[in-house]
Amino acid sequence: MLSAVDLYLFGAIGIVFGGVIAFLLKAIPLKILFWSVFYVYIIVVLGLTLFPIPYQGAELFGSVPNNFIPFKTIISTLQMGLTVTAFIQIAGNILIAAPYGVVLDLTMRKSNKIWLFLFLLLFPLVIESLQFIIGFAIGYNYRSVDIDDFILNALGGYLGILFSKLFFKNYGDKIYNRLFSR
Repeated sequence: MLSAVDLYLFGAIGIVFGGVIAFLLKAIPLKILFWSVFYVYIIVVLGLTLFPIPYQGAELFGSVPNNFIPFKTIISTLQMGLTVTAFIQIAGNILIAAPYGVVLDLTMRKSNKIWLFLFLLLFPLVIESLQFIIGFAIGYNYRSVDIDDFILNALGGYLGILFSKLFFKNYGDKIYNRLFSR
């Protein structure tokens, strides 16, 4: 079984390697820090959403059904009551995408709002697509491809954008200029 620890190890090697290259290229320290934190965030998201990958002995685990009916999983989760599982399922899908929305707002300040919206939808689309592709590749549906996860991730990304606009109201353009000018 390929575990999240394996991913985190490769991620750590990648961040060290990237940091050395950025240092040698004399990149701006704030830019190195910003992209390093974003890289770590992406590695954690991949670890939470894709791993462990059961490439051997898949029959030991139960197959997970896909859901392409909007709000079906959300409603069925809430019908069981406000449990820890319901909170993790719903709030977790929203919170996992919120930092992505903050990064989008900070990096795409000068971009067209249509591009911002398309990149916002790219985050949940990539996660759900990777779950589907990996499940197809191993011949076993080990993670649910769920339209509700897509909806909640998109909502989380949008809330991240709103948070960024409120929190960085006076500093967003300064941050953008420090990260992307030069």
